[in-house]
Amino acid sequence: MKSIYTTILALSISFMGFSQKDTIKMSVKGAEVIILSENVEELSEIDLNKMIEEITKETKVIIDQYKAEISRINAEVEAGNMTPEEAEEAQEAARETMEENLETFEERWEEWGDSNEAKWDAWGEAYGKQWEDWAEQWEAEAEKWEAEKEAGKDVGSAPQMPPMPNLPPTPPASIDEKIIIKTVKKEKKRKRQRTKGTFDLHLGLSQMVEAGGLIITDQPAEQQTWKSANFELGLGGKTRLFGDQSKFYLKYGLAVNWNWFNLKGKNVIFKDTATGMTAFDEKGTSLNVASSKFSVGYLDIPLMLQFDSSTRGMDNGFTLGVGGYGGVKLYSRRTIEYDDEFNDRSTQYTYNNYFMPSFRYGLIGQIGYGHFKATAKYDLNSMFKDNKGPDYHIASITLGFSW
Repeated sequence: MKSIYTTILALSISFMGFSQKDTIKMSVKGAEVIILSENVEELSEIDLNKMIEEITKETKVIIDQYKAEISRINAEVEAGNMTPEEAEEAQEAARETMEENLETFEERWEEWGDSNEAKWDAWGEAYGKQWEDWAEQWEAEAEKWEAEKEAGKDVGSAPQMPPMPNLPPTPPASIDEKIIIKTVKKEKKRKRQRTKGTFDLHLGLSQMVEAGGLIITDQPAEQQTWKSANFELGLGGKTRLFGDQSKFYLKYGLAVNWNWFNLKGKNVIFKDTATGMTAFDEKGTSLNVASSKFSVGYLDIPLMLQFDSSTRGMDNGFTLGVGGYGGVKLYSRRTIEYDDEFNDRSTQYTYNNYFMPSFRYGLIGQIGYGHFKATAKYDLNSMFKDNKGPDYHIASITLGFSW
């Protein structure tokens, strides 16, 4: 039924000769003002000038307040009472205040326009109700005519149409009721991006450190420090926390993490049947070992609170983050290169869990500038199950990029 009201209202306005195509546009201090009228020629010159005067006056007050604040900030900088960084923040706050005031000014006129529109909607509904009543009356006359015709009465060739409904009283035609004013800022400040997708690529050192070890060294002696590596590939997101001007973010995602530990001498990782524990020793194989390494892969879920000083977008300035991660083990593998009985170099791959837990968790820290990042990770849980191997923890330091 609402669509019927709308159609009837449109037809009625057309019949009355009203038009919403007449517009006046003007620019006031960087804001575009659009005046829509049923008939601009009906607006008196005095009323139109009064309207423009009011809009200009209110807009000028807002702009002048902003200019005065900028002048005050510049004076504070020249007097040495404010640093350039503090001045930049103060100027940004002044711009935000000006935009909020302009938005409030716009909202007030929009509320007025909505009120005016509501009056015409009520008029349209009243007119539509008259047409609905008229249609019901006509339907009743038609049913009566049909019944009398079937009864053999002389009722003519068609039912008699009831009188057409009259127009209900229209809203007052004063200047306040005949125009709609809306301010449109030409250059509205674009809101900062709240969330973006991330892609991470990192490469560095991966080490087994003794429990509580915070410094990566050659201990334990089983591994070669500079030949033990870590590679990480991650996908995720980064979301701004708190307000639109906040520099704090939550970074999250999924990462595949590979760790390679090159062992010293002829040492290999193996399950010692005598102790029932994982050990690193040359007794772990009868092969003529040339080199040996142990690798383990994880699927991690990192979660990090990050400070990002970027003035535009994300990852364009200094970043600092701390957080944690949890992961599930994908595989663990021993690789041995050895010389066979014919003195030919061969490679043996052995997949085994080596009494390692299926899950891990740890701490992560990251520092960087722009897309370049340096990341440190440390597993809080032991690399091997309790009493099933040495109390080693995986630690890594990597360099990489986050886009």
